Amino acid sequence: MSLRTDIERIFHGKVFVRPLFYEYGQALRFELSEGDSAIAQFLSALNKALTICEDIFAPDEDLVVCLRFWHNGSRFEHRKMLRELRAADIRPPRARCLWDEPVPEEDRIEEGLNERWANIAFSVPRAKLQNLLWCALSHDFSSIRPNPGGLIYLFDLSKEIAVWPYDDRGMDVAGNDTQFLASLYKKHERFLLDHDRAAMDAKFGIL
Repeated sequence: MSLRTDIERIFHGKVFVRPLFYEYGQALRFELSEGDSAIAQFLSALNKALTICEDIFAPDEDLVVCLRFWHNGSRFEHRKMLRELRAADIRPPRARCLWDEPVPEEDRIEEGLNERWANIAFSVPRAKLQNLLWCALSHDFSSIRPNPGGLIYLFDLSKEIAVWPYDDRGMDVAGNDTQFLASLYKKHERFLLDHDRAAMDAKFGIL
């Protein structure tokens, strides 16, 4: 089976519906950035996200990444994305899964455009975890490079866990293993987003 098939099967076709925390039945939401300056916010987000993700992805195993990029038929954005990925030492291998899908109407920027999501999924060594988080969290910082843009999802398919660092402000972790999510909830309780803490307490605080 393809990576696309595995991702859609394991996460019931819901993993790319945004916002992941509210759409998926079992999820955690972490607050990341702190500080006054852009660089302080970015570094805080990167350090927190890495701390959490190091407890999700085993050091000796590959992880699956899915890069999602908006386009309307232009190839320019794809060239920019690939250039920035190479600068971050991320090179999609030949063994990758590619697919295209329409942007839902409620997420479209302008009527009449053929807006679509281009998806690239592939396996990478765990050693690239920090590079991938850098690419994901630099999304809203025009002055920080490399910055490929787009959305980046990380998966441990054997644990049935998905990680979406949506920007420097926060990161969603969703999946089907309640006990594993509860262990993350307890260990990284200080990083949980206060706005959604009550919902997470109700689901994972009693386990």
